[in-house]
Amino acid sequence: MTRRDLPSSLAWMGMRISSLRAPRGPAQLLLSLETTIAVLVFANVSAAPQQSGSAKPILAARPPMGWNSWDSYGRTLNENAIKANARWLAKNLKSFGWVYIVIDEGWYLSGLGPDGSAQHPTFQLDACGRYVPVTARFPSAGKDSTFKPLAKYLHGLGLKFGIHILRGIPRQAVKQNLPIAGSSFHAADAADTSDVCPWNAYNYGLNTDQPAAQAYYDSLAYLYAGWGVDFIKIDCIADPYKGEDIRMLSEAVAKSGRPIVISLSPGPTSIDKRDEVFRYSHMWRISQDIWDVWNTDKNFPNGVKNQFVYAARWAGVAKPGHWPDADMLPMDAWTKLLLTNPEVIAVDQHSTDNRPVITSDNTIVWLGHSELDDPYIAVFNISDALQTVHYEWKDIGLAANSYKLRDLWLRENLHCATSLNITLEPHASVLFRATVSH
Repeated sequence: MTRRDLPSSLAWMGMRISSLRAPRGPAQLLLSLETTIAVLVFANVSAAPQQSGSAKPILAARPPMGWNSWDSYGRTLNENAIKANARWLAKNLKSFGWVYIVIDEGWYLSGLGPDGSAQHPTFQLDACGRYVPVTARFPSAGKDSTFKPLAKYLHGLGLKFGIHILRGIPRQAVKQNLPIAGSSFHAADAADTSDVCPWNAYNYGLNTDQPAAQAYYDSLAYLYAGWGVDFIKIDCIADPYKGEDIRMLSEAVAKSGRPIVISLSPGPTSIDKRDEVFRYSHMWRISQDIWDVWNTDKNFPNGVKNQFVYAARWAGVAKPGHWPDADMLPMDAWTKLLLTNPEVIAVDQHSTDNRPVITSDNTIVWLGHSELDDPYIAVFNISDALQTVHYEWKDIGLAANSYKLRDLWLRENLHCATSLNITLEPHASVLFRATVSH
């Protein structure tokens, strides 16, 4: 059987892996938990139901797939870089389902250092206390300071446009007590000045008991809908968990009239909040940031091995339109082979009932099923030594005596097997599709 070492840069899933920076170019691709800890898709997808008649389509019916700017650009991002990455994505990956372009934190900042450091930044706000793009970095924003032209450009490539925001309201808006668009309120009416994100001090939190808070979030959603935004990554909202903010932002987006994917960050989102995040969002982070490490005993960052516990905890929760999100992966040549592998993407987008069936100190095995009910089998060596993995098919929940195996990474048919028997290097894994051998 085949074996595959995991590249040291691996940490596949939704929002950040930063100790290894990708070159400035097509960098890091978003994938929700349904894809992989080790490039595999072991999560817990349920097939999207068929839409009938005039039924409203499910937003994010499959796990959203796309590019996030943070790891390669941080706050140095500008319009030329966005467009270059978008053109590359459209040419090389769009046909495989990669369609989201997400501008991460700081698009409203000027006065930054050459490396994007923000010791003394200047914040670009409109007259109603909402962040708007810095024209020097995003020239198409023009005198109106709008992302609408950039969104139009991306939509013209057949892509979707996303932005990163922080919960709450800009401190600068509160200091100036700016009016809240579409209401009689002002920023000071909405702010909770005792609430500041532990790791980003740009904003105050909102006093969610006050109607001014909902009015402010309504004004944001209205602005973003007018820009043509398709995806919002909302930061400092899932951990520490801010349930009222999540609900209010969800309601604001619904009022805007535009279908916008809501992604909550960072994690770990508490499993106790699964019903709330399921109701009010489309994606939610299940872990802290995944960096270029195998395992860590620290709260921040997490490593690849740490993800297995989180992934198992959320198995069975995902449904069309609602996806546990396990952070993201930087781009390299090996990764591109994965991202353009239709058989692996099919596991991410269409598999069902994914779950761990074996968990030991050295080995983890996940089982799922294809649309034709063929088993998908993912085997991981989580130890630091060579491991030979052997299980009878019944040990992993399969009833037949013999299966034909296909290596989905290599896209090669293998021999028939009467048991699961494979030798894996340290931190290596393999992904099979099995069909009953008659």
